[in-house]
Amino acid sequence: MDSPNPAFDDLHRVLEASPAVTYALTRDGQSLRPVYISAHIEELLGYPVADWMADPQFWRQCLHPDDRERVLAQSARHLPEGLVDHEYRVRHRDGSYRWVHDRLRLMPARDGRPAMAVGVWQDITHRARADRLLRTLSHLTARVTGDDFFRTLVRHLAEALDMRYVLLGELPGHPPTRVHTRALYADGAIRPNVTYPLAGTPCARVLSDEPCHYANDVCRDFPEDELLREMAVESYFGVPIRRADGTITGLLALMHDQPREISATERAVIALFAARAGTELARHQAEEQLQLIDQVFEGSRDAIIITDAQTRILQVNPAFEAISGYREEELVGRTPRLLQSGHQGPRFYREMWEALKSRGHWQGELWNRRADGETYPSLLSVSAVTNDNDEVTHYIGIASDITSHKAAEQHIDYLAHYDTLTGLGNRRLLEEELERMLRNARGGRPFALFFLDLDRFKNINDTLGHESGDRLLEEVADRLRDLAGPQATLCRIGGDEFAILAPGLSHRQTAGIARQLVEGISRPYEITERPLVVTCSVGVAVHPRDGTRREALISAADTALHYVKAHGSNHYQFHEPGMTAAAAERLHLENDLREALLRGEFELYYQPVLDTERLTVCGAEALLRWHHPEAGLIPPDRFIPLAEETGLIRPIGTWVLREACAQAARWRRLGLTGMTVSVNVSGEQFWRDELPQAVRQALEAQALAPDALVLEITESVLMHGSANTETRLRELKAMGVGLSLDDFGTGYSSLSYLKRFPIDTLKIDKSFVRDMVRDEHDRTLAQTVIAMGHGLGLQVVAEGVESAEHLPLLRRARCDRVQGYHFSRPLPARALSRWIQQHQCSRSPQD
Repeated sequence: MDSPNPAFDDLHRVLEASPAVTYALTRDGQSLRPVYISAHIEELLGYPVADWMADPQFWRQCLHPDDRERVLAQSARHLPEGLVDHEYRVRHRDGSYRWVHDRLRLMPARDGRPAMAVGVWQDITHRARADRLLRTLSHLTARVTGDDFFRTLVRHLAEALDMRYVLLGELPGHPPTRVHTRALYADGAIRPNVTYPLAGTPCARVLSDEPCHYANDVCRDFPEDELLREMAVESYFGVPIRRADGTITGLLALMHDQPREISATERAVIALFAARAGTELARHQAEEQLQLIDQVFEGSRDAIIITDAQTRILQVNPAFEAISGYREEELVGRTPRLLQSGHQGPRFYREMWEALKSRGHWQGELWNRRADGETYPSLLSVSAVTNDNDEVTHYIGIASDITSHKAAEQHIDYLAHYDTLTGLGNRRLLEEELERMLRNARGGRPFALFFLDLDRFKNINDTLGHESGDRLLEEVADRLRDLAGPQATLCRIGGDEFAILAPGLSHRQTAGIARQLVEGISRPYEITERPLVVTCSVGVAVHPRDGTRREALISAADTALHYVKAHGSNHYQFHEPGMTAAAAERLHLENDLREALLRGEFELYYQPVLDTERLTVCGAEALLRWHHPEAGLIPPDRFIPLAEETGLIRPIGTWVLREACAQAARWRRLGLTGMTVSVNVSGEQFWRDELPQAVRQALEAQALAPDALVLEITESVLMHGSANTETRLRELKAMGVGLSLDDFGTGYSSLSYLKRFPIDTLKIDKSFVRDMVRDEHDRTLAQTVIAMGHGLGLQVVAEGVESAEHLPLLRRARCDRVQGYHFSRPLPARALSRWIQQHQCSRSPQD
């Protein structure tokens, strides 16, 4: 049904749509009774309109107890005047209070209608809260500074704005990567400060130079912020804290565990106190920096001195007093010139001041004088302090007493250049002194370099012990000092090796000193109960005859020394051009060979041995290789003869047996069960009694079947042997190993010997096999050897097969096995294993 009064309906809709609460009261006796209240009151205070309409006293009951008396008195006083205008708090249905601005106007009775009061309530909660917060914080923070200010601020912000968390943090670092709280309020109390990373947090958004507000579900926007989730934060509001120049140095953040809007008025108040916090934070940081500077100044172990622009001393720290011996009152007003030691001249100080004027800084070492007159080394750094006009106002000097550092340097230098046992120089000192003498030897002025080595010193260490050996070295050093003279430089360059540099000597004088060294060192030593006699060998190089470079002179003296050692020792030798490079090389090679086994420089290569008809791999010959650390791979023909001459072949041969047996065992574990490994045995080894035992131990160590090992003995060894040859061969054969006669055809073979010796295999020397394709004579010899071997019941191996043309000839001659570069060069064990695998996969029956 249409309303009888459309205008009234329009007015009603306007009133209901207004965000303010409108109401009308009529007088009912001595009180006012509500006749109309807009529906918006339920949104404001939670109570339905019916509650207000049913009880005229309901409004009185909802007044805040602290406001009730004032509000009722103001209403009674001003309503008769026609207007009541005041602010107060009204209880919400949830128990909280809302601030309202109540404006009530009295409308007198007329036209027969009773008097009425019409009023409007406006929600001013946010504004009132902000005003109260502003007054409260202004009062509470007016008298506090520093951390007290920060704690007071966050506590009252949280309580006034009903926030669960409030923090004030600073941002260390450039650019900042973390927040360090200066005050943290959580769950009703001030909490210990924390540091947390900025990345992935809403606090990082604050650094974008504007407030950051998330009214609800803030964790959804920052899923990586675990702290937000742990704190159950729902809403977040943060503002930056700036210095006076606008630089952001911190932030103020408010968080709650429920959705929360921040009104414009509240934002303004928070921003105001963020600015106040910025000022306080800057002041607090400045105070901390000053405190730190003061602590550094007072507590520094370095001496600090401050002067004015005229270098008059204004202040020194306690460390300066302790180092210099002066009290501060003795220094103030004076200049640092009273500290000068006289070690540095005017030029030094002139250059210092030029650097200070041009660069504003100088650093260097100088010597100062203490109050007691003692001088000491100091490391000084001086900086000029300027004002805004770039004018120097002060100088600041920081100095360290480096006396102990200098002493340590000297000790380190001594250790670097001198031998601690004998007190003589070491190799480094020798090289540096030699370089110095070469630079100063203008006009080819002569000097001599002596290398001296004690003969058989190792025997002394082994028999008398290292303590006696050290005492001997000390006495040798003492004798060298007496023998060489005061102008000579003496050095110990090795265990029992010494070097002497003697300037300005003629050839005759040099020979005289060398002779004195040999004779003087060989005099008896009273180290043990019985006199000990030790001889020495001396090699001599002379500048400029033997070289004008350090390396050349050292090499010449060393070569001459080794020449002496190789020719009987106990005398001296000048370096001579007749000492060829080959001789010197041989000496070096021998020395290196003695250490090669200990240093693990040897390696076994293996060359495969194949069945002639089927070309299956049935064995491999172990061939020794030497990986020299400087010369690289040295071929066997260079070091095997040397090893045999020196007797080193015995320990090397034992090592070869062990390594070869170990590799044979590995191949057998890989399934190559029929494969044998051949090892060459030198004459030196063959005639030594330890050979059978060495073979037995090598086999037992690997649990290897004896038939996996073949010992190769050259024809010359057997043919030049004695009646014991057959006994030794049968001893080895009884162990079950194979025996092969190597290089057959190069010696003076005797069929009677071959018939007696328990040989299993003949290896035709490669010199016959290599040329049998082109040389009919060699072909006939090879065929004859093969036939003879078969006639004696021996297997025959042809080594030196280098081309495919050899195979048909050897097959026709019914040679049993072949070996040579045509199939493979000698390879390391792993490489040969791969070669065997590839060979087995690729060969065909027609090969």
